[in-house]
Amino acid sequence: MVEQEFLATGETAVVLTRVRARARATGRELDFPILQTITVKDGRIIEVRPSTGTPWPLPKRAPCPGLWAEA
Repeated sequence: MVEQEFLATGETAVVLTRVRARARATGRELDFPILQTITVKDGRIIEVRPSTGTPWPLPKRAPCPGLWAEA
């Protein structure tokens, strides 16, 4: 299962993805975040910077209306 939250302003987008899975062979559960910063120019993605470190919790709504895209 993958859950995502998006924040986009101008040419920069931030995507928080939470990946949850279970290994068939062992039954071990995996649960980890991936935080990506994506830069877009002229309608094309020019850079993706992933991070698998533990990010801070993101709010469901940004302090400024209209910043969060509905998932």
